[in-house]
Amino acid sequence: MTNATSSANAAKAAETEAVAALAKLKALSDETKKASLAANQQLIRLRAQSGVPSAASASTKKVASEKMLAALSAQLDAARQDLAQLPKQPTPPTRDAKAATVAGAQCGAELKFETASSAADRKLVAAAYADALTDSGNEVTIAKVDLNGDGILDGIISVRGQDWCGTAGCSMSVQVSRDGRFVRALDVTTEDLAVAKTNTGGFCDLILEGSVTWKWTGKSYEVKR
Repeated sequence: MTNATSSANAAKAAETEAVAALAKLKALSDETKKASLAANQQLIRLRAQSGVPSAASASTKKVASEKMLAALSAQLDAARQDLAQLPKQPTPPTRDAKAATVAGAQCGAELKFETASSAADRKLVAAAYADALTDSGNEVTIAKVDLNGDGILDGIISVRGQDWCGTAGCSMSVQVSRDGRFVRALDVTTEDLAVAKTNTGGFCDLILEGSVTWKWTGKSYEVKR
């Protein structure tokens, strides 16, 4: 065998090996592509199962979410505006206020005694203390307050004078309106009488000397310590 023949055979063998190597590389490349594609498909399936969207779907869902959020925000603003236009609910009364609730009654009102100068006032005083007005030395005053919520001011009459005062204080009489006329509800000698915030039987309670409570019994006031 000549040198030329040997060289030709060696070149042919090398070419055959090169072709075989290229075929192997191509096969490996195809397998890699298939594996990569399968892996990507598997990832998409896993994202779908776990709720993690792909990049495209995430963008779409984000836009939809933003639109939904904007719509909900607009509804919330509209609801707030409607709520602001509603009339305010009255503040619930406290426990003391509930106890004092008699429609129209002035429980807890501050008594303001004034000179009984009008004809109506003097008539009321005369019904309680007929002799009080005959002596010019007596100081006769009256405080008006609605004790039972009937819309008529009841009278609390105070008489100060030599024959009307003692160590416990001076004479006071409570005249309340009942069935269109005034009736005597309490006669007491004291220096301090106030209208309580509470009520009993539809009449405001009365407090004497800051601690003794008088309650309505249906006909008059009686002391309840």
